[in-house]
Amino acid sequence: MKHWLARGDGWRLDAAYAVPPAFWAPVLAEVRREYPDSYFVGEYIHGDFAEEVERSTLDSVTQYELWKAVWSSLNDANFYELASALERHNGFLDTFVPLTFVGNHDVTRLASKLANRTSWRWRSPSS
Repeated sequence: MKHWLARGDGWRLDAAYAVPPAFWAPVLAEVRREYPDSYFVGEYIHGDFAEEVERSTLDSVTQYELWKAVWSSLNDANFYELASALERHNGFLDTFVPLTFVGNHDVTRLASKLANRTSWRWRSPSS
């Protein structure tokens, strides 16, 4: 990690959920001794994100729940799921700021997930 931090300022740790938080805490402490301003984001699919951040000492985790709720709300008009995901997201802000996204290399892009793309196309106020 130190080798690559000499060339950048952070890590996105893929599949961080597959590694016990007890592993990350001492590893990140060691790396931060030399790179105190480095930033570490762990890929987490589900779980108690705030607890994982606290126990692992990661700075943030990925927010797949919000990504899923966005396309579900657009496809199914399931705004309860979106409201729940946003409420949960806002609760995370007491502990950390999640890495949010509308697409990345791990998931299908939102536009490809929409069942009826034309009904959600942005329209200018004059149209």
